[in-house]
Amino acid sequence: MEFGNPEGTPLVALHGIPSCGRAFEALDGAARARYLRVIAPDRPGIGASTRAPGHDLRLVVDDLRELVDALDVDAPHLLGFSGGAAYAYAAARWDASAYRSITVVSGTGSPSLEARDRAYTLFDQSCFAVARKAPALLGPALGLVARTATVLGAPVAARRDNAEQWETLQFTFAHGGGGAADDYRATCTPWGFELAAITAPITLFHGRADRIVRPWIARVSARELDNATLHLMPDAGHDLLHTHVNDVLDDIVRNP
Repeated sequence: MEFGNPEGTPLVALHGIPSCGRAFEALDGAARARYLRVIAPDRPGIGASTRAPGHDLRLVVDDLRELVDALDVDAPHLLGFSGGAAYAYAAARWDASAYRSITVVSGTGSPSLEARDRAYTLFDQSCFAVARKAPALLGPALGLVARTATVLGAPVAARRDNAEQWETLQFTFAHGGGGAADDYRATCTPWGFELAAITAPITLFHGRADRIVRPWIARVSARELDNATLHLMPDAGHDLLHTHVNDVLDDIVRNP
């Protein structure tokens, strides 16, 4: 999916887990104002994308390069949000020259970080555990959770005028839970590199009030990276990309 200015400077945005590219629709106005074209692909098995069972970080990095080449865009910016951070880090490790800048917002950390899982919600911790020990069970379980949440939550969402949240959930699991399960497994098992091996500059934004991904993950990740700039936002939670979208996009467009 695409948002922002269709003629603008390209920004490839990588969604969280479980989520899909349409979650970046909230960036549309701010991106237009900054002459940014937001390209938000769905990963395999998510939304409109065909599943590649057991996909790993390398496959997605290669898919991103193919997408950039197919769209004939020159040196886009890259942004990884939440669980999409793993794929942004992988692109920084294996294909950094393809991107003008790399930004991680509210990002998860490397599976090699000590006590990493305790930085996340109980739901995500459970998904990581099943993804490691019984990955075949996670897809059907996530599909069931999504269907139940959609049925029970849609009326509440309609009353609270946030139906878009539930539409995004439905689209994420349009083909069941297999794609999201692959995402969990790919990001919580060894990546094939350490953050210290990344030499490309990376900017990190994280909220001090984040309760979905605890802020110490950002601090440790920034220390391990060779060339990182960390912005800890004192009044921000996990939805920093929405509440502080101007800060994030302004920082991105400052990169030549």
